[in-house]
Amino acid sequence: HIPGTLCSVQPFFSNLVSGLLVSNERVLAHMDTPLGPVVVGMVGACGVGRIRLAFDDLETNIRADAVRQDRSMAPPVSLRKGDELGLFDLGSTVVLLMNIPDLHPVTGLEPGRKVRYGTRLFER
Repeated sequence: HIPGTLCSVQPFFSNLVSGLLVSNERVLAHMDTPLGPVVVGMVGACGVGRIRLAFDDLETNIRADAVRQDRSMAPPVSLRKGDELGLFDLGSTVVLLMNIPDLHPVTGLEPGRKVRYGTRLFER
């Protein structure tokens, strides 16, 4: 958990404010997958400051004096395809970081396009 601001992530603001996604409050989940390491960045925003994890009692944006919280799950949490990782109160932005050479964005998936649960993002 990395505390930060809660600016809107709407395209107008994200184009206006440099580094918006790294200055807003966020939760980073580092995961080892069969295809390689993946980091899921859940970014809070104006009106969407509360982020919760499905497997931990972490709850963001509940105290003004919040400090960074690094947690390691021991033993590691095991998730299967389709399992809930976490949730936002009202929704927000998720950033995926990965270096998996044989994955490519699904044809027609354009930057900035809204995706919903179950949307296929990559193909091999």
